[in-house]
Amino acid sequence: MNRVLGVLIAAAICVPTAAPQTANAAAHWEGSIQADGSAVPLVVDLSQGSNGAWSGTMSMPAQGAVDIPLSRIGVSGASVHFSMMDTPGSPVFEGKLSDDGKELTGSLSGGGETTAFRLARSGAAVIKLPPPSTALAPEFVGTWEGTLQAADARLDLRLKLERAPDGTGTGALITVGEQSPDLPLTTVTQNGNRLAFEIRAVSGKYSGTLDSSGKQISGEWTQGPKPLPLVFKRASH
Repeated sequence: MNRVLGVLIAAAICVPTAAPQTANAAAHWEGSIQADGSAVPLVVDLSQGSNGAWSGTMSMPAQGAVDIPLSRIGVSGASVHFSMMDTPGSPVFEGKLSDDGKELTGSLSGGGETTAFRLARSGAAVIKLPPPSTALAPEFVGTWEGTLQAADARLDLRLKLERAPDGTGTGALITVGEQSPDLPLTTVTQNGNRLAFEIRAVSGKYSGTLDSSGKQISGEWTQGPKPLPLVFKRASH
């Protein structure tokens, strides 16, 4: 009997145990970051494709930033990092999954400052990536100037349109005379003499038409329920 018991004990010792599984970072995450002593709502969606590549978006609803694409997403074990693709300074998030995979906590670094964030898993990821930018014709490339007149404010704007190495449109929108950073364009699309761009960092969209002289783009800016007229003229310098 003792010999049989000894064999059973030895067999149990030799049975391999399953390695602990690291929780998957793919999910819809909700939580907040700390800013000036207050909690600012934050939503992050992370998804991994069948080819292993990661994609994701981030929203800060209180700031009007919705579905900002994430870049440089990396997941290694419990460590997760990503940055905001089209936000000034490209803030970087460095986080770690809890042992049970229900929380993602870490720090956000950008603009010379670091703050903490905490997110809780809340279902499956819901990612709404922008359409890819199209090729941009040379007649659109350059610097354009316009004025946005709202009910209680006047904003002088400068639009910079460029071509990326692959020929697609890229650029930024600048508020002249304000202490605000350049706003990178999330996506730029052109169809004939029609131009459209989106800035998800401020939930803004523009659509306009280039005139026959190639010196003016007339259209509308939408950032809220009511579109506003916005004309860009090619800068003289």
